[in-house]
Amino acid sequence: MVTKQKIKNVLKKSFICSLSMLTILSLSNCSKGPDKNYIDNAIAIVYQDKKPYLINAEKQTYSLDYYDEVVKIFNEYIAVKKDGKYGFINRTGKLIIEPIYDKVYPMYEEKAVVIKDGQYEIIDNTGKSIYIFPDNIISESYFSENLLLISKDDKYGFLKYNPETTTFECSEIIYDYAKSFKNGYAVVGIYAKEIIYKKDDEGNITEEIEEIKLSESLKYNYVNNNFELLFDEFTFDYADDFSNGYAIVGNYDDIFIPTVGQINAHNPGVNDDEFIKENTIVYKYITAEKTSLHFDHEYVFKYFINNGTKEITEEKHYTDEVYLPFAKSFTSDITFVAKYRYSKIQTPLKEYMLVSTSGKMDYTLAIYDKTKYKFGYDAGHKNAINNQCQSPSLFTVGNVVKINDTYAFIAGQTLNSPCWKVYYLQYSFYEDDYIFKEVTWDVIKEVVNEDGTVTEIVPEWGLKYKADYLKNTSSNGTLKTAIENPYEMTELSISKYYSSDCLINTIRMNKSNKYGLVRYDTGTIYYEKYDDSTNLLTASFVLDPIYDKIIY
Repeated sequence: MVTKQKIKNVLKKSFICSLSMLTILSLSNCSKGPDKNYIDNAIAIVYQDKKPYLINAEKQTYSLDYYDEVVKIFNEYIAVKKDGKYGFINRTGKLIIEPIYDKVYPMYEEKAVVIKDGQYEIIDNTGKSIYIFPDNIISESYFSENLLLISKDDKYGFLKYNPETTTFECSEIIYDYAKSFKNGYAVVGIYAKEIIYKKDDEGNITEEIEEIKLSESLKYNYVNNNFELLFDEFTFDYADDFSNGYAIVGNYDDIFIPTVGQINAHNPGVNDDEFIKENTIVYKYITAEKTSLHFDHEYVFKYFINNGTKEITEEKHYTDEVYLPFAKSFTSDITFVAKYRYSKIQTPLKEYMLVSTSGKMDYTLAIYDKTKYKFGYDAGHKNAINNQCQSPSLFTVGNVVKINDTYAFIAGQTLNSPCWKVYYLQYSFYEDDYIFKEVTWDVIKEVVNEDGTVTEIVPEWGLKYKADYLKNTSSNGTLKTAIENPYEMTELSISKYYSSDCLINTIRMNKSNKYGLVRYDTGTIYYEKYDDSTNLLTASFVLDPIYDKIIY
């Protein structure tokens, strides 16, 4: 006979079993690892709805939401955090180094600095410890050219790895400032010393030192991978990395800037009261052989301030050393330099020009004559004062990147109506000269119908952008303008992950907080009349502008 008590016992046992199963399932879910469906050839980390994903060019994604944190550096090895500890995954999403470290720093050249139980060490890409830091020496940097920036007691030095002997060598840790190695050299700095000499009873300065003070200003030099200084003294007030054989260095000096409207670019002789004196850093390019870049073009005479003074005379030889109030690194074999002017309202203006690593300025006219209102300023123009079209005071240029014999750069107007464009150098047979062209965006497709009419095909994200931000305007011209004039744009760079020789960057369009990844394809246009061709650059989206953030 089944009693009520027996039924209660059975139900109780059933409840306990169910609870146990739920507990087991719950524990199983808590310990569940990351998804094993990895992807191939990821090109970036994207964030969508605040969740991170690896993504490839086919737009396949791999969720990284299993991890508590993803360090925002995209590389072959990506640092992740789980339950308070850090480890590394690779570009497929596969966990390669368990999260057991208190902190990790970027893994480059298959080595990374990690901290475990307060101890700094270096591991390889399998997680094997290959170096333990001595007491009080630490590093919060990454390997570059097999050298690592290290520090001790607020001083800096370097640790060199020898891949043949798998050994490490430590430099002296003596610098007040240092950067990672690039192109065989690293920038190092020390605080300048001010020596105060004693005075005798009559107030004359003697040779006896009373005090040595450390200035708050750093002076810079360079060190090579054998830990040898490039120059005997720390003399520069500014120093940048070496790139394509040159580094930019600078020192404070008085320069005299002409007031706009009182000087013609082709008539540099003016009176003292037509200049504004300014103490600022002026720059020059140096080589590892301790020589300077010499300019050998007549435009040096017309546009540049020589030796930090206003004495611009025809007696100056064109190859004299030129000090520049504005200069950018040689990320390719040509780069931008500029001279300052002042506008009617005393706003600094820049006249941009191009110089090559040989000192030539072959493309100067492409900037000065063809696009003077976008990148330069023609003081002799009749509307120079009142009609400063896209005034250079609000304009900035990016580094020039060379891709398949095509030079490209970004330029942006940073105030009033912020926007950016991509330009590239093209030879014009009609002008018999080089000009800068705007990149052609391959986004809105045109389809010719049977009746000869043209239909524009807008991508889905474009339709949503129109609805959300362009008030569903009927014209695609507004959308096209928004695409071609993005509100934000990162520097152009050549991707080592997307494909070989592929130029990419990210953009954000106006009023949208969404980012897209853009690729730029090089091509040629053939002109039958001239039996020759010229360069072409087109832009298209690898990843549509629908992501909260893109790390690439």
